[in-house]
Amino acid sequence: MEEVGLIEPVVSVSSVSGPYSFNILPESISEQPCEIIPYKRKPNLNELLNKIINEDALIGLKNIPDESVDVVITDPPYGIAKKNSFKDKSHGTFKALDSEWDIFPSKNHYIKFTENWIKECCRILKPTGSIAVWGSRISIFDVQPVLSQFFPKFLDMLTWIKRDSPPNMTRRGMAPSTEFCLIFTKAEKGWTFNHDDIKRYNDGKQMRNYVDIQRTMPAEERTGHPTQKKIETQLLLVEMLSNKNEIVLDPFTGSGTLPVACLKTDRNFIGFELNKEYYAVAKNRIKKLINVNDKHKRNRY
Repeated sequence: MEEVGLIEPVVSVSSVSGPYSFNILPESISEQPCEIIPYKRKPNLNELLNKIINEDALIGLKNIPDESVDVVITDPPYGIAKKNSFKDKSHGTFKALDSEWDIFPSKNHYIKFTENWIKECCRILKPTGSIAVWGSRISIFDVQPVLSQFFPKFLDMLTWIKRDSPPNMTRRGMAPSTEFCLIFTKAEKGWTFNHDDIKRYNDGKQMRNYVDIQRTMPAEERTGHPTQKKIETQLLLVEMLSNKNEIVLDPFTGSGTLPVACLKTDRNFIGFELNKEYYAVAKNRIKKLINVNDKHKRNRY
């Protein structure tokens, strides 16, 4: 059989049927190498679990079985790079966004790309599964109709308010200081929404549909990714839409914030990241977090 991809075994911390726990990590995890392993057959779900896969998500998603994932939380390309050839958008403010992964030949190409990965996510989500997709004030209007096409129920839209966002240097509009996360579900009823668990993100009160979190990150959290999410935003979504031991998928893992949030909250993850630089950053973040937890575990005894 021909080779279909590459898997990075960050660490297997669970199985689909078994409980998630740092306690099953080997004592020598910090000394074990993580190498890219070519696979010449379609992997099963256990082999993908708690791994970041260095592969195009549009290819990798096809290896995930139908109705096997509990929730999708992702921050896809926004299509706002200045180098995009379609001109009906207000393009990127920063040169950092002129990255290859955010450049599309036309608006139709971007929408078709969005349809392809969202269709696959709908296929692999369980009947009560939900999907949360981040977008800019521009891209969200392209993503919403596609989500509505595949998912019958709109749950909510979370707004991230960033009071410390940089100014609009063109002086031809207001300074963009928000990002948006659309939340849809396959189910008419029975979806997961952990009302009480997320009160702590709003001082113990009912969670509102916005978070007011500074964009600036502490030095230890910075990765150099131009669109990196604050860990608090991902922790909120993970705890809101999934339960412990469930599987959370991120087709566009970037620098690894979503997998980190999953490890911090006892969820399993599957991640895809095509860019080798960000893939390496994500892999190292997760290895570092696992080593810290393993050290703390040993120090208790």
